[in-house]
Amino acid sequence: MAQWSEESRKTGNVTFTSCNIGGQPINLLFEDVKIPFEPSQFGGDGTEIRRSICFSGASDEVRKQLVDMEEGIEASASCMKDELIRCKINMDKVRCFDENRKLIDTPKTLRGWNANAQILIRGKWKTRQASGLSLEVTDLQLIEAREAPCPF
Repeated sequence: MAQWSEESRKTGNVTFTSCNIGGQPINLLFEDVKIPFEPSQFGGDGTEIRRSICFSGASDEVRKQLVDMEEGIEASASCMKDELIRCKINMDKVRCFDENRKLIDTPKTLRGWNANAQILIRGKWKTRQASGLSLEVTDLQLIEAREAPCPF
């Protein structure tokens, strides 16, 4: 069961509260997921370091854990929509590995890769209008790049 910090941090309109289990960070492993879109920032110009990234194909077990946590904090904004799970990724901090578990430079493009992803549940965020979980990608193991189908 997640333990929520008694102290929250307010930055602008967002209040953030961290969480842990027994004093340890809460990590989830997304195995053999797909990265259907290039990580991006809404309204951004592509130069942002912190971006949103979506994964598809997460296991039912992982999805249930996220649903349970969202229900526990009464989240009004879900990190899940249809088959997608949305997380944040810091492009300058994420560690990338190849299929042989060797550290590699982060590729310029991530769209179309199959991957294993280590996800940190940082805590919960809240604004006047919404609240939800804060998920951050800490490590990516890139398994196989698949070309996106051509729409023409």
